[in-house]
Amino acid sequence: MSTMPVFLPRKFEFKTKYIALGERALVEEVVKPEHAAHGKVMRIWLTEPRRKGSPPPKAMFYQFKVAHEMYPKNFVKVVSALPGEGVYRGPVLLSEKIELDALSKRLLRLNESTGYSKEEVVAFFNSRDYRTHEKRVKELAYGLANKMYSEGIDVNKNPLNIWFDTKGNPVFFDIVGIDNRLVSKHATSRRVKTFLERLAENKVK
Repeated sequence: MSTMPVFLPRKFEFKTKYIALGERALVEEVVKPEHAAHGKVMRIWLTEPRRKGSPPPKAMFYQFKVAHEMYPKNFVKVVSALPGEGVYRGPVLLSEKIELDALSKRLLRLNESTGYSKEEVVAFFNSRDYRTHEKRVKELAYGLANKMYSEGIDVNKNPLNIWFDTKGNPVFFDIVGIDNRLVSKHATSRRVKTFLERLAENKVK
C-alpha cells in the first residue's frame, strides 16, 4: 500500500450528504455512486476555521496515518488528500466511513439541530443524551487518550470530537498534534517511521 496521499482530479465534483460542521472543517459523506469515492467521508477545510493553526491536509493525512497504524480501532482510516486551490470548497481529506452507534448518531443530529441561543446551548449540554455520552467518554476514552499522549499522539478530548463505533470503540476524530520523538520511541513499525518522515516533510514551516 502506498504511503503517499492519492490526489483526486482537480475538477472532481462530489455529490455529498451533510454529516457535521466542526471547528476547522465541514464533514460530509460522498454519495455519488459512479465514483470510487462513494461511501467515503470528506473533511473539507473551512476558509476561515473557528480554530486557528490547522495543519495543511497532507500533514493531517500523515497524522492520521500514524495514529491509525498505532491504534487502528480508534482513528479514521484516511485514504487520500486533495489540495484546496481551485478545488471544491477547500482542501479535502478523504477517509473510510466509520459506522457510529445509535447514541453517537442521535447526539450528532441533536447537536446539528441546536441553535446558537444561550437557552438552546444550555439545553443541549443538559440533555440526557449529552450527559450519557460525556460520562461514557470520560470512562472509556480519557484513559486511552492519556496513554496516547504519553506515546506522542495528542488528541482533542472534547466529547464532541470523540464518538463510538458499533462495537463500542471510542473513535477520535481530531488530532491536535504528533510528537515525532515520542512516537518513534514507542512505535517500532517501519510504516509508522515512514509516515513520521512524510509528516515532518509536510508540517507548517
